[in-house]
Amino acid sequence: MPGGQHRRRARPAAPARSCTHASRPGSGHTPYASSRRRGNADRVGVMMTMSLAETFPPSRTLTRARLLTVVWLLSSVLSVVLLPLVGVGREGATVLRVSGVVGVAAFFGAQVLVMWSAVTPWATTRTHRRRQLLFVAAAVLSVPMVAPVAADQWATWAWLAASVIGTAPLMWSWSWATVASLAALVTSVLVAMVFDGEVFQYAAVTLSVGVGLALVNRAPVWLWELLVRAEATQRVEARAVAADERNRFGRDVHDILGHDLTVIALKSELAARTADADPASSAREAEEVRAIAESALGRLRGALAPRRQDLDVRSEVDQMARILAAAGLHTDVEASDVDGSAPTLRALTMAVKEATTNVLRHSDAQRCRIVLRSDGDRVRLEVTNDRPRAGRSPHGPTRTGSTRTGSTRTGSTSSGASPSSSGLNGLRERVIGVGGTFAVHRRADSFTIDVSVPAVVPDGGLVGHE
Repeated sequence: MPGGQHRRRARPAAPARSCTHASRPGSGHTPYASSRRRGNADRVGVMMTMSLAETFPPSRTLTRARLLTVVWLLSSVLSVVLLPLVGVGREGATVLRVSGVVGVAAFFGAQVLVMWSAVTPWATTRTHRRRQLLFVAAAVLSVPMVAPVAADQWATWAWLAASVIGTAPLMWSWSWATVASLAALVTSVLVAMVFDGEVFQYAAVTLSVGVGLALVNRAPVWLWELLVRAEATQRVEARAVAADERNRFGRDVHDILGHDLTVIALKSELAARTADADPASSAREAEEVRAIAESALGRLRGALAPRRQDLDVRSEVDQMARILAAAGLHTDVEASDVDGSAPTLRALTMAVKEATTNVLRHSDAQRCRIVLRSDGDRVRLEVTNDRPRAGRSPHGPTRTGSTRTGSTRTGSTSSGASPSSSGLNGLRERVIGVGGTFAVHRRADSFTIDVSVPAVVPDGGLVGHE
């Protein structure tokens, strides 16, 4: 029987959902028992990796912050790495001068890779380790290549040692960074002793410049990590809210249709079996199936269509503004309490939701402005965002009404979306159905959705969307 088949297929899925739930970080189930035994550090590391992975691909704001951090790091380190070249200029032996230039260049190249890796949290652990090993190798090779260069005239290698101390906190924990710093300091002192340099000068340059550089480098990376975690949290929360809403909607639909669909399946099977032997009985069963289907469809429409007393457009605007603010947008709201018939309020509610979705999905906006006001016997909604994404030109005018087509044109039907965007097309049809007008205005630096609907529309006036 169809209902029985459905139940037999659904049963094996339960353990899979249970396993998925058990594997969530922080749950008390078996898969994470070993992680708890390994200590809090491992568990925090797992959570950190998961949250940072949520930021890929990075937003435009995150990309710019990342580039700014890299420029900061390079500018602070470059000033230190270039100072060994002063010793290269004072060196008389050509072989040592070439060796010094090559050693400094290799060291700086490996250092750039490490710094780029420090602000690329979505890279694999293997990539991070390879770049760290490359930097360590370049630092070790710089000792025989750079240390002998004008060692008695200039603390040539001490500047590279300071750069090692300044870069270590970007690669390892503070404990391992301290070990690497001590190794660089001891090596710098030994270089001074072996090549007749001033031990105090080497030690002072290595320690003072290195510690200062470590603090200067760590500060912007720390701020960058805070920004990354904030954006990762926003994305996780947005997905969680969407998933909860989908689950709630699925439960509601199941509650409304589940029993009726089971009865329809049973009666349809009964009608098919009695079609030849008892046509009259089969016809009665078919008629009951039709009645049950119509009843279920009516209940579904009633559940999906908000009641008049539940339609508060102003509250919907405030809720969408909070969602935009949670996504990091600066949102200005200019909204007044509006009143109208149920079809008007339903159209405006849909317009607010669709416009907000359009901003989040089809733009790189940082600012958004929502205006809701009564304009005589009409109600008008305008949603404007900056930084629209490039899109194709629409086919035909964008302002439409129930009786005419206006002349306002734009470059796209969404903030970078295809002109066939189902969301905006559905909104356009809903607005036209209540006798309203719908327009989009695209400029180089802004995108506006403009909706105007009559305040009073008969309940049957929503053409095609009952």
